[in-house]
This record gives sequence, structure tokens and C-alpha cells, in this order.
Amino acid sequence: LSFGEIVVSEFSGNRLSVFDQNGNFIQHIGQDQFNRPCLIYVDNCDRILVADHDNNLIQIFSKDGNFISKFGQGILYHPYG
Repeated sequence: LSFGEIVVSEFSGNRLSVFDQNGNFIQHIGQDQFNRPCLIYVDNCDRILVADHDNNLIQIFSKDGNFISKFGQGILYHPYG
């Protein structure tokens, strides 16, 4: 993210973990909302796009961890990257 945070997808933990640039834990995102999150992409507005593998969609969150939207449901099959 723009402030140097590191976002990690926990494929089997079904959440994202956010750390500061020194490796200190900041927050979890999407806990109990994902089903095997894979690839993460952060756009130039610090929105976090997540390929939600087993939910067959892409979910979008703000850098604060708030859900924004989702897309691809009924179209994507196990998005990975």
C-alpha cells in the first residue's frame, strides 16, 4: 500500500493479514468472508482486489479493510491470478 504496508493472503486461513513495513501486525481483512483468497492487487487508489478462489469472484476492499464490492460471480471459475 502507499504507506509501505504489506498485505498477505492466507489461502487456508481465508483472510488477508496486513503488516507495517517493519513486520508488525496491523489488521485482518475479510475474515470469514473469503474462501481461499489468492492473488492480491493494490490499485493506485489503495483499493485491495482479491481473487477469491473458491467463491469464484473478485472482492474489493478499502485499505482500511472495509468491503467495497465484488464482481465475476457466475462468470469466473476458481480465479487465481
